[in-house]
Amino acid sequence: MKRIFIFILIMMFLASRSYSQTNETLITLDDFIQKALKNYPTPKINAYSLNYAKARLLQAKAINDINLKSDFYKTFAHPIPESTITIDKSGIDTFSFSAEKVLPFSGTRLSAGIGLTDIEQDYASSAFFPAGASQTYFVPEVSFQISQPILKNWLGLLDRLPVQQAELNIKLNRERNKEADEIFILELHNLYYNWILNIEQLKIYTQHYENADALLRQTQKKYKSGVAEAVDLHKTKAITINYKKAMTLYKSQLLNMEKNILTYYTGDTSYQKEIKPDYDYINDPADYQINDLNAADTRKMRILKFSKEVLDKEIMMGKSEKLPQLDLIFSGTLQSYSLNERKFNEFKYDEYTIGLALVYPLGDHMARGNLEAVKSETDKLNNDIEEFRLNYSYNLSQLIEMINTYRIIVQEDRELIQTIKDQLSAERKKYSQGRSGLYYVIEVRNDLLTAELDYIKDIMQFKNLYVQYLDITDKLYAQHVKYR
Repeated sequence: MKRIFIFILIMMFLASRSYSQTNETLITLDDFIQKALKNYPTPKINAYSLNYAKARLLQAKAINDINLKSDFYKTFAHPIPESTITIDKSGIDTFSFSAEKVLPFSGTRLSAGIGLTDIEQDYASSAFFPAGASQTYFVPEVSFQISQPILKNWLGLLDRLPVQQAELNIKLNRERNKEADEIFILELHNLYYNWILNIEQLKIYTQHYENADALLRQTQKKYKSGVAEAVDLHKTKAITINYKKAMTLYKSQLLNMEKNILTYYTGDTSYQKEIKPDYDYINDPADYQINDLNAADTRKMRILKFSKEVLDKEIMMGKSEKLPQLDLIFSGTLQSYSLNERKFNEFKYDEYTIGLALVYPLGDHMARGNLEAVKSETDKLNNDIEEFRLNYSYNLSQLIEMINTYRIIVQEDRELIQTIKDQLSAERKKYSQGRSGLYYVIEVRNDLLTAELDYIKDIMQFKNLYVQYLDITDKLYAQHVKYR
């Protein structure tokens, strides 16, 4: 009966362990990055600048709008007599409607409108109107004006450039948005690989703890039998405790790291779930391909060049702003006049005007200061472009060199681990035969632990370097662009 009870307990334990393992959710690297880009606030924050740039373009395109204007006035007056004919009272109804339009390609300002004026006047009795009189005048008119800038804003420079700047800013912010997202993706890669690293380190320490614990029990038996010395017992016990301490630390780190993973994955700090990573992303270093990329073809260089184009537009605008405002103006008015009846078909009275309007600022410190500030920014940006071009080639070559170095290091780690395992096997055999001390077995165990930890660290370091390579060559974002 007791054996049956123990068997049932063992089966329940194995079943619960199996359920716990199968209940874990597998989070692949691609899925992790996809969910983080969707749920975490950082990519949304990165998109604000692009949305703002689009709004600024919409504002700049207001130059193409047609402005409509309408007025209506009703005037009541008792005019001051100016002749022998005295106006007792006067009522004037004035209505106007006009449209204004800017032609950005030339800077021309066009306006056209119609006006209706209805005048009712009551005359006091006089020699002309012994009994007084009342008359109505109807004056419709059609007017237009054309204003063409000659110096400042010549050919609509100040009208067109803000739209071009806004379009460039959209391109610039789109590239900056990609750059910011790629930095975020790089952080996610590093977090995911550190997660795997922590798990593997915990596994290594757990395995060494179990081996050390078994060795401790064996040493305790030998000590009781008088075969092993006290120093061997203390040494074995100390190393077992150290392994257990390391396990406790890595378990705590893993718990915090998985909480962080879930926060990025779900966008919720309170979400809890059993998760595990996908090890398919940890391929052999020899399987990774490395290709060079010219600095001129990088996203960073495009950002710098777009920024320079924006500043070049500002310089063009600044030079135009410094010029005097000289406009050629041509306007005309066609009017009709009728007494006591409203006629729209006769516009016999016309008036045309042509002239120049000049505005010349004395000093103009604001425009000159703005232009000099933009020129200074442009000079700095030119130096930034040259500095990036030089640093990029150097940094990329150094990164590729480190990647190739870690390919070799990982292979040497494997050879070292196998060598130490062979050495450990030999030391165990010598110890069991009484030809060696426990001290040597423990030392070799420590060497194996160090080698296994170095191996997993070196693999993860290789992965981190390779991800940096994908980032610096703009390939990292392209792997996940389908998620955006």
